[in-house]
Amino acid sequence: MTRRSGLAPLALVVSLAAAGRAAARTGPGAPASPALSARIARLEAEVPRLMAAGEVPGVSIALIEDGRVAWTHGFGVANADNRDPVRENTVFEGASLSKPVVAYIALRLTDEGRLDLDAPLTRYVPDPFVAGDPRLEQITARRVLDHTSGLPNGRTADAIRIHFAPGERFSYSGEGYIYLQAALERITGEPLQTLAEGMVFGPMGMTNSAFVWQERLDSLMAYGHAETGEVTGRRRFPVASAASSLETTAGDYARFIAAVLGGAGLRDETRSEMMRAQVRTDSTCSVCVEQRTAPRTGADGWGLGWGVAPTAEGGTVLWHWGDNGVMKAYVAVRADGRRGVVILTNGANGHAITPDIAAAALGAPAPGFAWLRYDHYDSPGRLLLRRIVAGDAAALPDLAARQRGERPEPALEETDINSLGYRLLARKRFPDAVRVLRMNAERLPASANAHDSYGEALLAAGDTAAAVASYRRAAELGGENAAAVLARLTRPVVRVAPGILDAYTGRYDTPMGPLTVTRDADGLEGTLGTEGSARLIAISETRFSVGGNSNTVDFVRGADGRVTHAIIRAGGQEIRATRVP
Repeated sequence: MTRRSGLAPLALVVSLAAAGRAAARTGPGAPASPALSARIARLEAEVPRLMAAGEVPGVSIALIEDGRVAWTHGFGVANADNRDPVRENTVFEGASLSKPVVAYIALRLTDEGRLDLDAPLTRYVPDPFVAGDPRLEQITARRVLDHTSGLPNGRTADAIRIHFAPGERFSYSGEGYIYLQAALERITGEPLQTLAEGMVFGPMGMTNSAFVWQERLDSLMAYGHAETGEVTGRRRFPVASAASSLETTAGDYARFIAAVLGGAGLRDETRSEMMRAQVRTDSTCSVCVEQRTAPRTGADGWGLGWGVAPTAEGGTVLWHWGDNGVMKAYVAVRADGRRGVVILTNGANGHAITPDIAAAALGAPAPGFAWLRYDHYDSPGRLLLRRIVAGDAAALPDLAARQRGERPEPALEETDINSLGYRLLARKRFPDAVRVLRMNAERLPASANAHDSYGEALLAAGDTAAAVASYRRAAELGGENAAAVLARLTRPVVRVAPGILDAYTGRYDTPMGPLTVTRDADGLEGTLGTEGSARLIAISETRFSVGGNSNTVDFVRGADGRVTHAIIRAGGQEIRATRVP
């Protein structure tokens, strides 16, 4: 398959956006009102322009109007290589849009008297989710749903831990939903996919949605695309994840929202509690486990499964976002059901344009984006990236002068520099990434995150000694991820014979996409589906750490001594990767 490198040409993105324009449908019922027709016309004109500016290959949109799905539309392509257009039934990764669906299932079980929102989840899951911490008894379904459990967003260490007293404050947590999933499955005796089919997908007409890979949906799946525009493949989730594995269409998810707001399956008081802010979010962070200062709360909060934001008229908007790397998703809907939007994209740049699309659909600014701090398509960092990629030799010196206060423009914030550095890493421009991320570390010497990111760039560039020093500084400043990586980097070096390393190279098939293992003078490197590449660091002759973190790859030989498969251990799951001859 031919791969494109660099930034996708503007003309190509415009043509891709136009490819899907025919895939539109208005919903059943009354004809579109003048106001709705005006918003549709605006979206049809604006979305292709935004896709071109933000370099997003495909977008699917559904509008909710007066409690019904009023319009669905596909723009662009599901796959930029074969230019298959986005259709009404194109399936995308919903990512964290999984969470409101799981929250609904939990609330249904609450109304049935089978789940107590305020009982410890240990009542339902006897095996300790976190070992040796009595605060586990304080984690309830409510504290998972409003993200006050104290659990991390993902597993970055060998064993997860509770970071603060449950109920104390907000910190977005995917691991909390994994714990809740275990409780729901124990209560019902059914896996999450079966629960969703019976309570959500079937009753609400979500015919093209699933939590695990379904062969019947395979041909409908959109492909992910890297920031560079390259097609990165499709993931086939072998195990359901309450936090992130939902696959759905914009129309299906809009039907879910309309049904829930319309009263399907929930008592009125339960639905009202779902939409009530249980906690105020911290305006300075979304994942706040390493936050060392008191939370700075604002008007926005989190309900039971949903972000909750006020409207200018005194109403409430429910919202959520999704981010699986190369697919981005967003939903916002007024609590009265009068107006809402679902946006699914198949590009890593998706959230560079979703705020504008959502605002055009809602007729008001979209909640959440100022808090989440995704780079806008015309942000200073993205404009700088284009200059660097285009070969502008003055781009980095100009940035350095700006960060030193020698330019009239204000210095870029830490998050902007961090994003630019990681985009350069994704393009394997390691010296440029090191140079950019060093600016943060030098300008913000007390930032654990700045030193952690700088260490990651140094490691990618092959300067392990400097990476260790940077990670050590981040750990001293309280960076927990840095401490975990440092522990792995400072283990005794394991030397593996070149012939053995050569035997591990090649392609492996996994449900998450192909795993490609290559070797250079420094050792092995692995690229898994949409996840990008990482150095494989030997822990033993057969086991390798992925980039120095807690994820590992084990290579397995058959009776004849040949490598038959690999076992990837990541996020508490084991994934088999079968060697391709």
